[in-house]
Amino acid sequence: MLAIAYVFFPHMGMTWISHLLLAAILMLPYLITRRAWVQWVVLFIVACILEANLLYFRNYFAPIPVHSYLLVGNLSQFTASVTSSVSLVDAPFLIILIGGVWLSARVRRPNFHVAWVLWGMITTVVGAIMVCYIWALGGFSIAYGTDGTMQTQHIKLAQNRTAPLRFTLAGHIAYQTLQNLEAHSPERIAFAQNWLTDHKRLMPAVALPDSVPPRQNLVLVILESFETWPLQLIIDHQEVTPHLNRMLNDSLTFFAPKVLSQADCGRSIDGQLLVTTGLMPAQRVVFALECPNSTYPSLPKAFKQLRNAKSAILTVDLPSVWNSQAANTAFGYDSIMTLAQILNPTTDMSQFVILHEPDAKVFATSQRLLAEGTVWPAGGGMFTAISISGHSPFVLPEEERDPKFDLSGVNLSQIIEDYLITAHYTDKQLAKFIAYLQTRSDWKNTMVVITSDHEGLATARETAIKHSALEAQIVDHEQFVPLIVLNAPMGGRYNEVMGQVDIYPTLLTMLGLHNYEWEGIGQSIFAPDKIPAAISLTTGKLLGDTTGIAPKRLQHWLNARKASDAIIRANLLKKQ
Repeated sequence: MLAIAYVFFPHMGMTWISHLLLAAILMLPYLITRRAWVQWVVLFIVACILEANLLYFRNYFAPIPVHSYLLVGNLSQFTASVTSSVSLVDAPFLIILIGGVWLSARVRRPNFHVAWVLWGMITTVVGAIMVCYIWALGGFSIAYGTDGTMQTQHIKLAQNRTAPLRFTLAGHIAYQTLQNLEAHSPERIAFAQNWLTDHKRLMPAVALPDSVPPRQNLVLVILESFETWPLQLIIDHQEVTPHLNRMLNDSLTFFAPKVLSQADCGRSIDGQLLVTTGLMPAQRVVFALECPNSTYPSLPKAFKQLRNAKSAILTVDLPSVWNSQAANTAFGYDSIMTLAQILNPTTDMSQFVILHEPDAKVFATSQRLLAEGTVWPAGGGMFTAISISGHSPFVLPEEERDPKFDLSGVNLSQIIEDYLITAHYTDKQLAKFIAYLQTRSDWKNTMVVITSDHEGLATARETAIKHSALEAQIVDHEQFVPLIVLNAPMGGRYNEVMGQVDIYPTLLTMLGLHNYEWEGIGQSIFAPDKIPAAISLTTGKLLGDTTGIAPKRLQHWLNARKASDAIIRANLLKKQ
């Protein structure tokens, strides 16, 4: 049957073969101990791991990074996200487990000598088939994934020919382990160093025209899971984001609506890495967990080096979530504050639940900190605020909802209705903070950047689009987030596709920090030869237009993820 399946459905056939090999490996505890209960425990653990990855993927569009299994305690901060992801289609995990236990209790004990012989034969044959298959594809790295090159043929290979390997949890864990072992190989380091040399020549930093004075101060607002499509959306005669819509019409607002989300399995902390440092996330690991001690040139460090100005960040995440304390320290912030520490300085941090803290508190606290002058003394600098209300499952507490914004009469799925209600709420709370900034004496020299850490709908996007014709019309089919710059040195709109990695060099241009030692691996949208395209790191999908791009520049651009991975893992930006 396997042979027939492989001839007519090669992907399905190889999936069965790989699973048969895994099943044989999972039988080892039983064969060694000859105790059925040992096998039951193994199956229960495997079922829990598989279900956990399924729930994680629905929220974060990626399997659980290996190091994140040790951070299971952080789930207490995101219980609502986890429970909202549970579905009836998960029932087979439990049914198979119960059925297996029931059946094994009624089957007579096998002849273990015969069992070992059969096990050895099956494992040898199936293992040999898998080895030959992987070898024929060019090795495990290429067979499993794209090897970070993002070349079109490799993307096609990863999405089609090697689907069974790409979406096998054991393959994911093996691939992560292999990548960690190869991170410091001379070949990878040489590749990244050559890439960095070429980057300065092929995609140099860009300055503003001499007639346009750059802004001196930066307020960076990173909204949780905020996508572009609710902006300027009117539904049932109601504006979803009336305040941001008004800001978009200002002559000094710069707006890029098609910023492709490029966060990977690190999600929120990946988004901060992209915007703050101009690096792409490391492949299939969370950089903040795997490489917290690497060197990360950044916007805060640029402010300190070129302007002797301080920087501060207010985040809702507890220090252990995504290892954010270590990441923000590596980014070079002078002051790192969490909402819990400010609002409840004497309270046990373990009692603080992130999703219970609305954006109203985030922006009110940001305003208070700036008004007091403790994080932004005379002379200005950089201040970053991280919001939280937009986190899945997007359900606002009833007391935070705007009673005048009612979508109950519209044919929307529950998740999209909740998403729009939350976007409307965040828009209102953010507007209060912006109104305060506009009253300050340093407003003329202050630039406010509003963007998102990553897309929000993940696997719910396709379900929502299929729900109704209305949702298919209003919900963006792609993972675009906005880049909004208020009081920009030059107003305008960039309608082409760009990546999140392009935000950092764009901000260096607007802030007059283009002479900073690190220009990022993206490209400023003010560059005349900007490549109007981007690649999603979760789907491998290339959006935009790459026609007419010189082959060498295009190949350099396609290799950016692989280079960034080596830069982070091998700490190549550390000054000698």
